[in-house]
Amino acid sequence: MFRILSLFSLLLLALACQSDLAEADSDALSIYDSFHQDLKSHYAGFANEHQADSLYYSLRKNLKANSSDAELWQALCSYADALNDEHIKLYRDAEEEIFISGDEGFIASQQAFSLELIAADYLDNAGLSGDMLLYGELSPKIAYLYVAALLEEDERYLINALEALDLDAKSALVIDLRQCIGGYDGLAAIFAAHFSRHQDLVFRSRVKSGPGAHQFSTAEDYKSPAPSSPHFAKPIVFLTDRGTVSEAEILSLYLRSYDQVHHIGNSTAGALSMVSPARFLANGWRYEYSIQKILQPDGSSFEKLGIKPEINIKNNPSNIQSGKDLVLEGAIQFLTENYNIN
Repeated sequence: MFRILSLFSLLLLALACQSDLAEADSDALSIYDSFHQDLKSHYAGFANEHQADSLYYSLRKNLKANSSDAELWQALCSYADALNDEHIKLYRDAEEEIFISGDEGFIASQQAFSLELIAADYLDNAGLSGDMLLYGELSPKIAYLYVAALLEEDERYLINALEALDLDAKSALVIDLRQCIGGYDGLAAIFAAHFSRHQDLVFRSRVKSGPGAHQFSTAEDYKSPAPSSPHFAKPIVFLTDRGTVSEAEILSLYLRSYDQVHHIGNSTAGALSMVSPARFLANGWRYEYSIQKILQPDGSSFEKLGIKPEINIKNNPSNIQSGKDLVLEGAIQFLTENYNIN
């Protein structure tokens, strides 16, 4: 009996210690510290360890162990926003609140784009293929394809849209990636195969592999996919804005590597990399971040900078309100002036 009671007492003591530890770990400073330590060890976007620690200390001084949820949330959001990476997200599910780092450009770009305007005023013979693709004709010679997201794993939807456009009878194609929210890894290559002109190296990937700022996996090469049918090798213009993000930016890398393709619009979001699985803080909040670097063959990166277009044209909200899409009109003008296609 004594042995049973002793074991029971030890169990109660252990549970009490765990309870005390849980309470200590859930105070504002402990949560902030754990968030920082996790990003410092696994986030791919720090330039060096000094950047991580400098940011950490500059915000920690404003917190106390008993800081309110609102103060802690503000500190975490400030930390994330300073990194200017749209793949860093914080979630307070109970309050239905989400914070996205560096999304000011994305919010502004939303007000300068209207798919409804394009469908109503610019397209003939418009149609949908699945939930992610809108297609039509800007003129009898210029086809148009809008990509809302790269989330449809059944390639048949893309093939159906390309076949519906009757590309053999077209002289040019406009691929609109504005406000494309990205999608599943690998789908950009499947999409690009219908326009591919080579199988050369397009980009490299390195995944965070250790706690040091420069600890990454050996680079993995990504080459352009082999052409697939239906295939279009005539002039193409693709359009981007600050809402073109993630896998849509990977598609942009493929497209811009082809000689017959031209890039018009505004810079992309600059968040090309793979995202971590959901991470959780002691108070139930969750978050995610980039764990990969996407590099050009020369070692440079578009992360946080965005992919700059060949020709920079931006709409503003007043253009859309007056029924004008200057970016789309710029694409048509480019095809007219450079290829005599209208």
